[in-house]
Amino acid sequence: MSTLQRRLIALSGLIISLYCLWLLSEPARTTSPALIVSREQEQIRLALQAKGWTDERPIDIIRATIAATPNGQPADVLGITVGKNRGFLALFDQKSGQLLAVSKDLATIKQIEGIALPDLPQQAILVRDYYDNQLGGFEQTTWARIFRLNDQHLLEQIFAHVQQSDYYWHEAWDNPDAKNWRRVTEESQITFPTPGEIVVTQKTTRYVAEGDPKTMPTAYQTESQETKNHRFLWQAETLRFQAF
Repeated sequence: MSTLQRRLIALSGLIISLYCLWLLSEPARTTSPALIVSREQEQIRLALQAKGWTDERPIDIIRATIAATPNGQPADVLGITVGKNRGFLALFDQKSGQLLAVSKDLATIKQIEGIALPDLPQQAILVRDYYDNQLGGFEQTTWARIFRLNDQHLLEQIFAHVQQSDYYWHEAWDNPDAKNWRRVTEESQITFPTPGEIVVTQKTTRYVAEGDPKTMPTAYQTESQETKNHRFLWQAETLRFQAF
C-alpha cells in the first residue's frame, strides 16, 4: 500500500470520527415541525368533515390546550374560522388525537381560554367570537360564551353575554317624518372573582345625530349613559351559570 493510500484512509477515519462526535453533541430531537403541521392539518380535515363543511377552507386557526374532557384530561381546542361570521370550535383528545366534539356555528373566533369549574375536574372553554354585520345590518357584536364538554361528547353552551356591541339606525326607517340617527354601544367587563362566579359590569351609551337617512353621520351627541352590574352563579344541578 502506498504512502498516499495510507494517508487517505487515515483522513477518512478522522472525518468519520468527527461526524460521530457531532451527532453525539446534538440535543435530543423533539417531534419534527413537519409532523406537528400534518397533525394539525389532519385535525382540521376531521373537524370540517364532522361539521359538514368539507368545501370550506380555514382563513384563521386559534389553538389552545385545555383540560376540557369530563375527567380533566388535556384536549386540543381549535377555533376554526372559514369566512366572515363563520366559525366553530373543535375538540380533540390530546393523547389519542380522537375528535371529541364540534360546536354549534359561531362567528369569527377571536380568543379561546380555559376557566375552572367548581367541584369538577374539567375546565370550561371561554370563547369570544365577533359578528360583523355593518353592511346592511348596521351592527357589530363580540360575544363571550362558555362551553362545557358533557359526558355525551356534546359541547353545551353554559353562559353567553355580549362583550361589546355597536349598532345604529335612522328613525326614518320606521317613521318617514323622523330626522335622527340613533346609535347604541355596549361595553361589558366580564370577570371571574371565584370559580363558579361571573360578574358583568355593563355600560350602555345612547347617541343621537340629526341627518339624512341616506348619509351616515360623522359625529354623534351623547344622549344617555347607564351602567349595570350582573352576577351569574354556577348551578351544580343544571351544570350551567344562572343570573342572580
